[in-house]
Amino acid sequence: MSSFLKKPIKPINKNIDNLKKITSETTDEDTYLKLIRDKLSSNSFLDAESIALNAYKNYPNNIFIQYAYALTLSKVNKYKESNQLLSEIIEKDSKYQDAIMRLGINYMHLKQYEDAELNLLKALDLNPNSFHNQNYTVSLYMGQQKYNKVIKHYKKFNKILQNNDFVQNCLGVSYIRLGNAEKSLNYFSVAMKLNPDRLEYAMNYANALEFCGHKEKCLEQLEYILDKNLLYTDAFRSWCLLNKNVNSSDSRVKRILKILKTNKVSIEQEIQINQGLWDIYNRENKYELAFNSILKANNLKRSTLTYFSEKTKHEVTKQISYFENYNFKTDKVNKNNMNYIFIVGMPRSGTSLIEQILSSHSKIYGAGELTFFQEYFREISEPDINSEIFLSNLKQKYSEYIKNRIPSDEFKRSQFIIDKLPGNFQFLGIIKACFPEAIIIHSQRSMMDLFLSIYTTRFSAGHLYSYNLQDINSVYESYIKIMKFWNNKITDIINLNYEDVVKDTKNEIIKILQHCNLDYEEKCLEFYKNKRAVHTASSSQVREKMYTSSINRSKPYIDYMNKELQKK
Repeated sequence: MSSFLKKPIKPINKNIDNLKKITSETTDEDTYLKLIRDKLSSNSFLDAESIALNAYKNYPNNIFIQYAYALTLSKVNKYKESNQLLSEIIEKDSKYQDAIMRLGINYMHLKQYEDAELNLLKALDLNPNSFHNQNYTVSLYMGQQKYNKVIKHYKKFNKILQNNDFVQNCLGVSYIRLGNAEKSLNYFSVAMKLNPDRLEYAMNYANALEFCGHKEKCLEQLEYILDKNLLYTDAFRSWCLLNKNVNSSDSRVKRILKILKTNKVSIEQEIQINQGLWDIYNRENKYELAFNSILKANNLKRSTLTYFSEKTKHEVTKQISYFENYNFKTDKVNKNNMNYIFIVGMPRSGTSLIEQILSSHSKIYGAGELTFFQEYFREISEPDINSEIFLSNLKQKYSEYIKNRIPSDEFKRSQFIIDKLPGNFQFLGIIKACFPEAIIIHSQRSMMDLFLSIYTTRFSAGHLYSYNLQDINSVYESYIKIMKFWNNKITDIINLNYEDVVKDTKNEIIKILQHCNLDYEEKCLEFYKNKRAVHTASSSQVREKMYTSSINRSKPYIDYMNKELQKK
């Protein structure tokens, strides 16, 4: 049955001033549907709900009105009320595809994922050619990080649509999220050929090339984008970062600066241009211009965000309260055949470098930044850390999560898997409770170098504190507090200094490998040759030989930084 949004309607010639004037007891069904559709189209969801309620009262047996009301309830987050009405509709018509799909969407919002999957797949069976059905099903799997299922659905949809550019691009994105950037390249390439005007596809291709270490090809792609549209500023800032030969006298840079002075750019474009200028001026040792550029970019970005500066402090306080009286010496679960290495610390503290070095070892696989424990603590109020069943179940879930994220041949080959999410420093308690045998590596870095690196890095997601130095300092204080707590509670944390790793790499790596009972391999010192995809902000740096220029990098900027840190 068709959606009420597609149902033929009679034209309305009345001029509508307010809700009270537009409906009455004599308003007919088609007029109601037209009014509801108009309000939904303009995102006036509360008005749409009010009109739909009146319509439902007057025409309770009209299935289109019923669905319209259920849809508006969903739009104002009344998912349970919406589901009750949708269930009644489906009882009347078991093939009402839109109602079944909306039921699945509502269950997604309610985090009842099994019910969501059941209904979304039913809707997909009824209409396998529907973009909406396919995308909501994929969104469900994306949210649960079931990327193999995402890829399976998009491949099936791609056959139906016979090489659709949108689906090809989505397959590329899915492979990147699965940690297989190399495989994503072909899909982005096909998407570009099918629709060369969509520069979004070209930018995704450039990013994947960077993740895979194909720097020259990435730069070619970025220049292709800029030649098509100089104001595709996402490409501009990446080009400024990766192309060490770009300077302020470059013709593209001069044109960008002229456009910037006209104020005919969006806020996002102005942010990205200034982020790119930071890289150029910093390379040219024009420190005041460099800092003013990144300050402008970050102040603009910060003004667009809603950030709760106490969030990390509250999370740290909670984690400490959970484990204050916990004894980490007791093995609560059986040891696993596969062991894990968790690399933690503040972002930009050297965690990507350490992972790149260790994953060059034949017995170690670097899985990148995995968000399992971060997502887990969003879902529960308090972990039952004294329950063996709870810990065993959580351990099993994590092991399954890992298995779904790693190519099967790598999973079989590797003796250790690296989980390198820096923010896991908050969750070392639950990690060690589940995996007493896990190796914990804590990477530390000089405070002001760390602050500057965070402040000037373009993170792909999260890290909302990174746009303000005082917010960075607040997160840093919470990090110091909880790491002091963990080091007192957990006796086998390996604390490394980034500066030591850079200056004395071999001895620092031998120290870690001894904890893992692994022999040293010379490949660990040739980490820059490692072909694995790196999906972090350090993807370009870890392709270079070891350098010490990042030590004391903040020195020319100390006065500028202190001025911002001391602002009231």
